[in-house]
Amino acid sequence: MTSQKLLLEVRSMSSADSVGSLLARIISLVKSEISVYPLRTHELCKISMVCGAFCRSLAVLDCVPATDVAKHAQLLSSAFGDLPSSAQATVFAYAIGEVEGLRTTRRLSTRQRINDLTRTVPASLWNVERITACLRELSLFEKSPHARKQSHGPSKRSRDAFETGTEGVLETVRWQQPLRDPLSHDVITIPARGLLCQHHEVFDLRSFVRAVQQVAVRSGDAVEMVMGQHWSTGCNGMGGRADDAVLAAPCAFCGQSIGLQSVRVDESIMEAMQRHLDNGGVLVVEGSVVWDAASEVYCIIERKKPAEEAKVEVVVTDDTLASETSRPRREVRIGDHVLFADE
Repeated sequence: MTSQKLLLEVRSMSSADSVGSLLARIISLVKSEISVYPLRTHELCKISMVCGAFCRSLAVLDCVPATDVAKHAQLLSSAFGDLPSSAQATVFAYAIGEVEGLRTTRRLSTRQRINDLTRTVPASLWNVERITACLRELSLFEKSPHARKQSHGPSKRSRDAFETGTEGVLETVRWQQPLRDPLSHDVITIPARGLLCQHHEVFDLRSFVRAVQQVAVRSGDAVEMVMGQHWSTGCNGMGGRADDAVLAAPCAFCGQSIGLQSVRVDESIMEAMQRHLDNGGVLVVEGSVVWDAASEVYCIIERKKPAEEAKVEVVVTDDTLASETSRPRREVRIGDHVLFADE
C-alpha cells in the first residue's frame, strides 16, 4: 500500500520542495527495507519500481534546478551502493539503471540546448552566459560518482635522485595555482579543463566560452572572405554560423584543442570556492587554490594585503616660514628679465 501511495505522489510532483520531500521518504524506505532479514523480494521489487518512476518523472520535470537534480541522482546512487547482498543488488538493478537513464536524458537535452545556442545564431551573437550555464549543467550530469571519489586532488608525483640531485625520493604533497585566469587575466569563478587534458591546472569556463566565440567569429569571417559570399544564415560581417570544426579553442596550459562540449568543471575546486564564499571570503586575482595531500582537501588562500606605505607629512611652522623669508635672495638679470634666486 505504501508503494502505491508513493507512485501517486510521484505522478503529482510539481515543485522542487515536493521532489525533495518525496526523495527523502524513498531513501528512508530503501534503507529500512534492505535491513530486514530474511529478504522480502516482493517488497524490494516494489521499491525499485517506485525509484524508477521517480527518476523518469524527474528527468522531464523543469521546475527543479539542474544542481538539485544532480544531487538527487547522487543520493539515490549512494543509497543503492550500500546494498549488503548480491540478491538485493539484483533486485535494485532496475532502479540503478533508471538513475543512469535520468543522467543520460538530462545530458542529451543539455547538449541539444548548447547546439541550439551555438549553431542557430551567428557566433558574434552568442549568449555567453546561457552557454556557460548549460556547460555547467553538462558537467553535473556527466561526472561519474565512482570516479569522482578517486580523483580528489592531483596525483602524487615521485621524483627520483636523478631529477632532484639528492639521494632520497621526493613526492608532491602540495599543489597551488593562482586564481588568475590565463585567458582573461581576471579571477576564476568556474574552474574547468578539457576532458583530455592531463594537467591539473584550471581556467575559467566563461572565459573559455568567449575564446571559442572569438575563434568561431574569426573563422567565419575568413571563410566568407575566401568564398566571396556569406553563409545562408550569416549576418553581414558579424560572423557566419559556426560548424563542428570551429567550435573549439586551444587549452591555455597544454595547447590541446578543446571542443566546446568537451570542457568540464572541476567540482572539487568549485566546492572549495563555495565554502570560501560561505565563510565570508572573497575570490580575488591575487588568491590561490591549494591542495594539501595531508588533509586531502582543497582550500582557497587570499594573499595578504601589503603593508600600507609610510606616509610622509611635512609640517610647516612659523619658525620655518620666518627662516625661509629671512634668507637673502640673489638678483639675476637676463636681458630685460629679472630673476630672484635663493642663496
